[in-house]
Amino acid sequence: MKKKCIISLPAGKRVFICVLSVLLTVCILWLFLREQSSVTAYSADERGALSAQMNSYTLSCVMHEEDGALAVTQEILFQNRTGDTLPDLVLRTYANAFAQEEHSPAAIEELYEQTYGDAFSPGSISMQGVWWQGEIVPYAYLDQAQTQLRIDTGSIAPGDAGTLRIMYVLFVPECAYRFGRTEGLWQLGNAFPILSVWQEGAWRTDEYYPIGDPFLSESANWHVTLSLPDGYVPAASCEMQQDKNGLWTGDMLCARDFALVLGKGYQVQERAFGDVRVRVLTQEQDGKKSLALCGNILDTLCGLYGKYPYDTLTVAQVKFPFGGMEYPGLVMIGDSYFSAEDDSLEMLLAHEIAHQWFYALAGSDSFRNPWQDEALSQWAALRYVGVRYGADAEERLKYYYVDAPMQEKIPGSVTPGSPVSYFSDYMTYDSVVYGRGTALLYAIDAFTAGRADEYLRSYVHQNPFGLYTRSDFEQALSSFAGADLAPLLTDYLDTLMD
Repeated sequence: MKKKCIISLPAGKRVFICVLSVLLTVCILWLFLREQSSVTAYSADERGALSAQMNSYTLSCVMHEEDGALAVTQEILFQNRTGDTLPDLVLRTYANAFAQEEHSPAAIEELYEQTYGDAFSPGSISMQGVWWQGEIVPYAYLDQAQTQLRIDTGSIAPGDAGTLRIMYVLFVPECAYRFGRTEGLWQLGNAFPILSVWQEGAWRTDEYYPIGDPFLSESANWHVTLSLPDGYVPAASCEMQQDKNGLWTGDMLCARDFALVLGKGYQVQERAFGDVRVRVLTQEQDGKKSLALCGNILDTLCGLYGKYPYDTLTVAQVKFPFGGMEYPGLVMIGDSYFSAEDDSLEMLLAHEIAHQWFYALAGSDSFRNPWQDEALSQWAALRYVGVRYGADAEERLKYYYVDAPMQEKIPGSVTPGSPVSYFSDYMTYDSVVYGRGTALLYAIDAFTAGRADEYLRSYVHQNPFGLYTRSDFEQALSSFAGADLAPLLTDYLDTLMD
């Protein structure tokens, strides 16, 4: 047994040391709180004011575990703010793409074995009924994959409002993908029907391409209730509260989608960083490291790009063959990264959390301009490394993520500014959009004498929770730089490299 060593000090010294100890404790606490307070977010009042001009979704979901299904009643409170008379409404029903192997984005050769294993598993939306203003109305799919649902509402004049109600069963495939279930995890990304975007006098009806993250929507308000079997915990775009009857409820303002992961046996790590409460949910891996990394990343990115869009951030361990996937307020991370011994988890978290600024806050068209969120988020992740660990660390990663792709020989006629339909495989997409696309940001930084982050900070807050076109980016950049930088964008985004 080890003896305690007791040091006897004169009374004066004991008082001095006691006071010093208290002062040190206060200083440490002050530094801790100071670090936390640097994480700022859009307040509920700010989002509330913006949300008044948005449509609203209500989802009531009941999980049927044994059937691999979610029964959903969904209402959309819609107002025509387009300025045009609408002939109908069109919903994007992306989950239907998983009904047939030929249309499933998870069934391409690069992913099939990792997502489905030995056999294809179908998923779909089984519509039970559609009502507009309380009346049953006809509906029909516009494409073979059934990802475009036209609803015969009759003409909707500018300013007119109404309620669309749909009832359906969401069948979730056995698939390790953003939409799929495996090993006690249900991943519901791009799962719920969402209004298409009206542009240039027509509804957008782009094909649901398997490469990239083809998704386009306007921000809206969400109220969600979940009835889950015992043992399941939701990781969601917003914080979900469970009442005494076991029903989970959550509300979110200004979100362009709502995603869920329903996990059996999830362990939850939770902590507040300034204005933002962060939750990390894992099944077996330790989430403490990820929680600390999220705090560092939020602190740095808020410093670079201003307020975080929401008051919560949820990171969920999932099962799929790629690193991560972003949704408003929610980041899905592949389970292998939680046990990685290198710094890949930190870089992945930095990229996916950066999407909260470059996707959730500053929305863009990932069908036509995937660089506008992916390249910007990759730049932000590299800048996180530079701010946190120094210029040398950023330069080393820049060589791997940007310089090397700039030297690759890329087959085909694709550039960073190409739409997703031009890409045939993920490796090319990654090198061109993420790698060469990020080179544009380094060029902007050089032209503006190291002010690219300052420009991006102003850019994302010009139209919070709105949709930004390439033209918006170009005009804002030229105004910021005091020079026409359209040729610079053309050079980096549209020019083929030999």
